[in-house]
Amino acid sequence: MTVSKGLRKKARMLFVEEGKTIVEIAQLIGINGRTLENWSVGERWKTSRIMFQRNEEINNKNLNKLYGSLIIKALDTLDIEIVDRVLQLERIIHKAESND
Repeated sequence: MTVSKGLRKKARMLFVEEGKTIVEIAQLIGINGRTLENWSVGERWKTSRIMFQRNEEINNKNLNKLYGSLIIKALDTLDIEIVDRVLQLERIIHKAESND
């Protein structure tokens, strides 16, 4: 059976970015677990998942540093533009946290 590149790409995304297991992915997209396992090994999905998670952690740390810097700057200057940026960033952070 030939599987479309789209399904293969979706399976990889579910594993790497969403942290789904091979069993969960098989149930979600209807592809045999053994096939998924072969793809996973051949394309190094586990390594990609680890790298994705590390990048997410780094991005979150950087976002928190930026947020802290903006808060300090806003408190120091009370510049309306900076205060507005802090509020925008706070909304972004809140939205990202609610999606986790």
